[in-house]
Amino acid sequence: MGRPVYSNISWQTTAEEVLNYKNRSDKKENESDGRIISNFRHLQKRLSREMKIISLFLETFRSVLPVIIALILSFSILIGFFLYMGLEKRNVGRSEAQENLQVENKKENLQY
Repeated sequence: MGRPVYSNISWQTTAEEVLNYKNRSDKKENESDGRIISNFRHLQKRLSREMKIISLFLETFRSVLPVIIALILSFSILIGFFLYMGLEKRNVGRSEAQENLQVENKKENLQY
């Protein structure tokens, strides 16, 4: 323990108390390092387990994976085709409507 000197401007203590304080802070650092190493080992084990799961999945579905990719690509192409056809029908409908409007305008102009 220390005691204030010069109206609480500085503190006076013994060498023994300084060493006790230093040992306490060293202990805390060592405990902190131990927790960090423990957390690192835990994460390393977890990563190892997840990598094993992924490799097991890939080994199990290695023959099926190309089929799944082909199906996904096929469905993507079909969806794209249907979207394109829908847009094409809209454009055809618009152009027919524009032609009908032009014909009607010509008829009106001929009547005058």
